Amino acid sequence: MPFDCVAAFREEAEELLSGIEQSALALRAGDYSADTINGLFRAFHTIKGSGAMCGLDAVAAFTHNVETLLDKVRAGAVPVTPDLITYILDSKDHIQKLLGGAAIEGAPEPQRCWRIQFRPNPKLLAHGGNPILLLRELRELGDCQVACTTAGVPPLDSLQPDLCYLHWTITLHTAKPENAIRDVFIFVEDGAELRIEPDVPEGETAPAAPTAAPVAVTGTAAREATVRVPADRLDALVNWSASS
Repeated sequence: MPFDCVAAFREEAEELLSGIEQSALALRAGDYSADTINGLFRAFHTIKGSGAMCGLDAVAAFTHNVETLLDKVRAGAVPVTPDLITYILDSKDHIQKLLGGAAIEGAPEPQRCWRIQFRPNPKLLAHGGNPILLLRELRELGDCQVACTTAGVPPLDSLQPDLCYLHWTITLHTAKPENAIRDVFIFVEDGAELRIEPDVPEGETAPAAPTAAPVAVTGTAAREATVRVPADRLDALVNWSASS
């Protein structure tokens, strides 16, 4: 059975929150000792750190604020007052409420494996395109393995330095949708061959897709197949076309 980070964190946090309540009540009873204050600081610090490791950003961010305040109390810059004690108890209650939604907040986004085949327009380089930048942008979407095919590179005496003879096969593991992957190629689809499809392990059957299966996209069809164009990329494309 896989380890459930959120469930383990919730169990640890409940114990720490119980201790926070006891320490806050001790402060209310007049126990301003360094042990009590340091114990409160460590408890909130642990919740912050463990929450961040489990991807519970809301818990970690809120607890960081309480931890910062208690660090000032430890340094003597902030006095222990009834309002401070009430704030600590209210913070404990708020963290418990955040933990109520922790299973949803901390659930990792499901990832898919995509197989991408990209054969650019041979004039990609002459038009100012840079395939290295495309590959870097793909790596920002997730774990990426790239294989380059050089079979189309001609002998040196007939090679034209402004033409691109390479094409690539990329395996990408990402939680991003297909449209996000297509956006990476939005400026270089014209005259290119681009195929993006789920990578199915040998022996398994691809699930039925709600839309038509991906096909090689070239020329005018590439522009018609694009379903989503971010505004900033559209502006950049217009500027690039104007300067060409």
